[in-house]
Amino acid sequence: MDMTSTRDATGRNTAEERLRMGSEWATLVVGDREARVRVTGSALDPDRPHLFPSIGEYPIYDAFVYQAMLADEPRNEVFREAIVRQAPGATVLEIGCGPDLFWSLCAADAGADRVVAIESLGDSARRAEKLARVRAPGRISVVPGLSTEVTLAERADLCVAEVVGCIGGSEGMARVIEDARERLLSPGAQVVPHRVRTLAATVCLADLMPDDPGVAESVVPYVQSVFRAADSFFDLRMCVGGIGYDAIRSTTGDVEDLRFNDGDHRQSGELRLTATRPGGVDGLLLWLDLQGRRGGEHLDTLATQTNWLPVYVPLLAGERLSLVPGDVIELDVSCELSADGVHPEYRFAGTVRHADGRRVPVTAESLYGGSAFRQSPLHEALFGAAEPAGPARDGRAGQPSDAAAVRP
Repeated sequence: MDMTSTRDATGRNTAEERLRMGSEWATLVVGDREARVRVTGSALDPDRPHLFPSIGEYPIYDAFVYQAMLADEPRNEVFREAIVRQAPGATVLEIGCGPDLFWSLCAADAGADRVVAIESLGDSARRAEKLARVRAPGRISVVPGLSTEVTLAERADLCVAEVVGCIGGSEGMARVIEDARERLLSPGAQVVPHRVRTLAATVCLADLMPDDPGVAESVVPYVQSVFRAADSFFDLRMCVGGIGYDAIRSTTGDVEDLRFNDGDHRQSGELRLTATRPGGVDGLLLWLDLQGRRGGEHLDTLATQTNWLPVYVPLLAGERLSLVPGDVIELDVSCELSADGVHPEYRFAGTVRHADGRRVPVTAESLYGGSAFRQSPLHEALFGAAEPAGPARDGRAGQPSDAAAVRP
């Protein structure tokens, strides 16, 4: 998310009780264990490189996040154009409608015959039901629950599912759409978005953030929310905002290619990147190329500022990696579902092949949860390598904000 503050419209902090903040560190608490995260200031600058946790997988949504999504016009235009062209006369299913019924209302206004909106978060579903009665009485039905668990009386002709992660499939959309086609959609039903590719290139985060990496104070509750959702401290997935194509140091390649209307969900394979600039490399940068409908416009989230921030995945090697143009990184990409059977976990393993013939083994991973803690240089710097997560002591860590209290 590209966020500048977690304050509400009045300028007040939304937390009733805030995390105890130190001059450089904030304390995080999960059960009876605590850790710390480095804090770089009160609010982030969206125009400079900054870190933000990937939160949609867990899912963590509050009023600020919902408002940021509503205001994301590049994202909205891609979905809106696809819905307006395909919704007239159709039975439309929206998966994950949120409290604002954004795409359900768009479909109804475009002339959909009937709209069914599914929402898994209880409070959001209740608010959506109230909104439907006011804005589209009798035209939109809100069904609380998970799309993989509910049953519907009628199959839909068009499915709108903004269940797209900062890594395209990381929120489990491939599994969600597979289930919807089996039980909820008519044969030949169209899905919005039509296609989501996750692209990759090499990057040097140390050059982008030469000072010790950290998060803004306003971001701390979201970091704690992820740990509490996973019920453990682990090397969580971190996004990098405020950067563009000038940050990458290699050619690009595909990590995923999800073609929802073709039934082709590729989430593994070979990734080959060739260095285009000299200098250090310490990670992979992953971002999206999204197409709302077949033949429609593409949205590149590294070229355009959206809520889908690029994800940084640390590369682990036995030495500092310094590349020259022509050096090649060859990686096998594997994707397996986590223990919940929905959310994928991504692993990379391969070799840096230098122009002089020397080879260096490298690995990387971006997991949903359950991994070791502080294993990469980024996570060591962000969470402090010297002090392991231990029992919470004397109640010193404060309670989470409203954002941090949201649980799956």
